[in-house]
Amino acid sequence: MKILIIDPLSENTICRLKKIIDLEICYLLGLDENEILKELNDTSILIMRTSYIFSEEWLKYAPKLIAVIVAGNGTENVPINLLKSNNIIFKNVKAASVSSVAEYVVCLMLMGLRNIMEGIRSVEEGKWKKPLLIGNEIKEKTIGLIGFGNIGKSIAELLDKFNVKIIYNNESGPVENSLYEYVELKELAKRSDIISIQVPLTNSTKHFINEDFFSNIKKDCVLINASRYEVINMDHLIDKLKQGFFKHVYIDPIEIRHLKEISKTENLPISFLPHLGANTYEAQERIGGEVIKIVIQLMTKVSMV
Repeated sequence: MKILIIDPLSENTICRLKKIIDLEICYLLGLDENEILKELNDTSILIMRTSYIFSEEWLKYAPKLIAVIVAGNGTENVPINLLKSNNIIFKNVKAASVSSVAEYVVCLMLMGLRNIMEGIRSVEEGKWKKPLLIGNEIKEKTIGLIGFGNIGKSIAELLDKFNVKIIYNNESGPVENSLYEYVELKELAKRSDIISIQVPLTNSTKHFINEDFFSNIKKDCVLINASRYEVINMDHLIDKLKQGFFKHVYIDPIEIRHLKEISKTENLPISFLPHLGANTYEAQERIGGEVIKIVIQLMTKVSMV
């Protein structure tokens, strides 16, 4: 059984997969689409993350494909219903990276309040801007969390130690027995000193952070997108940045396909990061462990048919 892996997994995970009898592991990074299509011809299980978009075209070249595994939480780049209609199993790893992402978001909040990126850049440019880079404490600030699933809840738990006010918005409404205040999206924008977005990308969340939302934000707000690039209307965001509304904006979920768009934000208080939220050794080992469990389950299922 051939397993094609086209996105990075930990070295330990690859070693463990190679030890499983009856598996042919093809760990090939940096492939272009034509190379992927060629490899899919005799692939039984495809393991990927978010670097590529699985298109209907891929299925035409994958006659032996029985399963697609996404080594992460996001599913927006895989046509799940199409796979199911072709009797192809879809699996993803849902919770292995929660603590890593939550810690990362809190880190970005503190960096935004203290002008860390601006300080680093100024020194690298040989400039002394200390008098211009006076920051703020996080204590007693209002933190707005958009998305209150596992990651949102974990962020809130970490922030409790900082003596902050936490409010949240959730597409599915208030969370039962939550200790925190649920508010509508417009109210969250008006009240928050820091806003963090951690929602899945769906038809309803694509570009749902837009001018309507930005028209209500507090000046000097810190905004963090730990979700997906497309949940924010970037043209609307850039307009607000040019008007001086934000203290700093962090856009984490950048993939290679987004790089060409970054030049439009030069000299604005925004930082783009290469999807680092789950990028810790600990999270990657947990993700790898879950992937291996899924592979073994699939092998067992196939052997029973």
